[in-house]
Amino acid sequence: MKKIGILICLLFLLLPITGFADTIPKMDGDFSDWQGQPMAHAKHYQVAFIVQGNYAYVYIESHGKMPARYSLSFKKSQVFHISLKDSEFSSGKVKKSKCMLYDKNKKLNLIAYTVQNKSGKINRLEMRIPLRELNRNVNQSMAISFSILSSDKVTITTAGVNTF
Repeated sequence: MKKIGILICLLFLLLPITGFADTIPKMDGDFSDWQGQPMAHAKHYQVAFIVQGNYAYVYIESHGKMPARYSLSFKKSQVFHISLKDSEFSSGKVKKSKCMLYDKNKKLNLIAYTVQNKSGKINRLEMRIPLRELNRNVNQSMAISFSILSSDKVTITTAGVNTF
């Protein structure tokens, strides 16, 4: 009986563990739902990148000017560029800003919500990216990376942590 218990414990240790976000932030300009999400911290940025279902969700908090260029890549071979068209942030007011996601074969318009705090020192952005429109073969184990293309380049990669 003791051997069966040890075998069961070993089996659980060897099983892959997949994590995912308990709640997906709504893309509505209310940035409070990003609190508690895992963040990557860099010199000027805090970044969250969540892949869940058919979408990737991005949150960026910038202490200074918000970068206007980003990239999204699948397995580092298929790279899409994202440019923030409206880089003017409204102080204290959430606004919808347009983003263009593109590669050599595809262009998509995305909506991002942006806001600048009243002191003008902190900018926030959130956006949702439709993954299946970019790669029909996207799956749970695929490595997907999001990068901020600035002097403080930040890259976050997920693999096997999403739920489809």
